Amino acid sequence: MTAQNIVLSVRGAHIEDEQEQATEFMTEGRLLRSGSECIIEYQETELLGAEDTTMRVTLSGKELRLTRTGAVESEFCFRERQIYEAAYETPFGLLQLSILPTQVESRLEPDEGHIGLAYVIRMGSDSAFNRLNIHYQLRS
Repeated sequence: MTAQNIVLSVRGAHIEDEQEQATEFMTEGRLLRSGSECIIEYQETELLGAEDTTMRVTLSGKELRLTRTGAVESEFCFRERQIYEAAYETPFGLLQLSILPTQVESRLEPDEGHIGLAYVIRMGSDSAFNRLNIHYQLRS
């Protein structure tokens, strides 16, 4: 497995009841490649409410997996147009949710790349639309 240091630009949006909350930040991370699998790792920040948490974005074939470890633990799997059911542990207890990805795309070049994700998340009778865009380039 090869590892390279990268600079990431991460943009996210959460749209619920016609209200949009957007987040954007830059950080440093690592790009790991092993065969056809590509992994992007970075540390989340207090800004996102996930201090002391590592985010791992794994691309393998047509599947994208988001895994958080540390102070916040979660794992979500995205395959375009396939519903993913999960339980998400919160400080208030276990939350059942389902995710329907409407877009899972990636362009991963040796020195830069992009991951685009759009999905609907449903928790009980509530639902929201989310977007996540990650751009990376090798750190010089």
